[in-house]
Amino acid sequence: MPLDHALVVGREDGRKVIALRDQALAAPVPLAQVRARRQLHTVVTELNPLGISSIGESTAIELPVGYRMNYSVEEVAPAMLVRHLTVSGPLDVPHPEAVGFLMWMLHYRHAIDQCLVYTEPAPATPHARERVAVNVVEPLKGSVDAMLEALIDEIEMETAIVPTAPGTDTPQ
Repeated sequence: MPLDHALVVGREDGRKVIALRDQALAAPVPLAQVRARRQLHTVVTELNPLGISSIGESTAIELPVGYRMNYSVEEVAPAMLVRHLTVSGPLDVPHPEAVGFLMWMLHYRHAIDQCLVYTEPAPATPHARERVAVNVVEPLKGSVDAMLEALIDEIEMETAIVPTAPGTDTPQ
């Protein structure tokens, strides 16, 4: 990676990342809001098989040389809190070391290859017309496998078709 595209986090930017981490831990996004967002913005694809969506831009931080991150703590299933990092970089895909460094700053317990990772489109830059943001999700407590099971159960429950009585909209 050219040095002019390296993620450099100085003292002031480091304070922003830590403040965002502390803010997210103090005010997790409640399950009702996550469900509503998922219903409005879910796109289930091969790259995002569970249809998880970033919560919003209100907590985004701009970092030097074209990096942008968003971080939240979300209740994605009953009693299942996760940390959710979204990173885009100045080029088409953020550098893995940049993502790993931000994970370290945010106190991720698992390596990136042990987390739920998916991508989504990111706005173009002068250096890259088509970019992706990398999303990294892990449970605050418990195993990644337990998180995935809870997410699958939650999404199956949300998408379950309720049988109706013939000729009516009344559930049976």
